[in-house]
Amino acid sequence: MKIKSFLKSVLEKQEVNDNFKQVENKFIPLKIINHEAKKLIYVLNADPLFFDDDMFYRLLSLQEVLDCESDMNVPFRRIGLMPLIDCGDNDFICYDFRNHGWCKFNIAEEFKYSAKRSILDFFD
Repeated sequence: MKIKSFLKSVLEKQEVNDNFKQVENKFIPLKIINHEAKKLIYVLNADPLFFDDDMFYRLLSLQEVLDCESDMNVPFRRIGLMPLIDCGDNDFICYDFRNHGWCKFNIAEEFKYSAKRSILDFFD
């Protein structure tokens, strides 16, 4: 499946589960999270999800999101970001708590770029 098709189907769902409470306990600012990020959190699984796009995209697993600071050695909570999609080359699509939107973030350079209002805007 292509990532844009997957994201569109996720954003149409009304699914609710315990994933959000687990992530909320780790990322306190989730009280101001947008509906797209919530819906993506609901579909996180025990395993990451890979996509059939020309570019590399991988939806992180629930545990990878929960352990992102220690695994990637980046203070995501302090900088107001939560990684959800691995784009390869140390780049991740992250929810940006401070701007209530999305951005790409390079973990090697700790550089935030390409801000978007909707996650779908990365895949046009």
